[in-house]
Amino acid sequence: MAQTVTVAHHPELTWQDAMETFQKHFSGKYKVRKIKRTIARHFIICKSPLIGIRVKLDQSEGKTSFVFDGDAPNALLAVLFWMGLGILISVIIYLTVLKPKLKAMENEVKSYIENAPEFK
Repeated sequence: MAQTVTVAHHPELTWQDAMETFQKHFSGKYKVRKIKRTIARHFIICKSPLIGIRVKLDQSEGKTSFVFDGDAPNALLAVLFWMGLGILISVIIYLTVLKPKLKAMENEVKSYIENAPEFK
């Protein structure tokens, strides 16, 4: 969910200026780069390909605000990560919940086949 922080009004401040300020502040710790794929935010502060904060400078009448929220800087990697996590969760559910129930049912069918008078 996006957060908004209102600062002192700076009508002359552009998003490029704000991005430069963030680049100077976070230099060496995070990468700050322009976002190309969306107009909802102006730039992103990247910690890793999966962790980042998208930022937009909002200049409304009489106020200056920053709107920001979390996002994965590398969308393809994020999709692959979440798909992999989904597969892992599915495997865990299968092994812990479904497989024991399937094994119990297999044993029940095996017992019926071995003991049914129709098959003797």
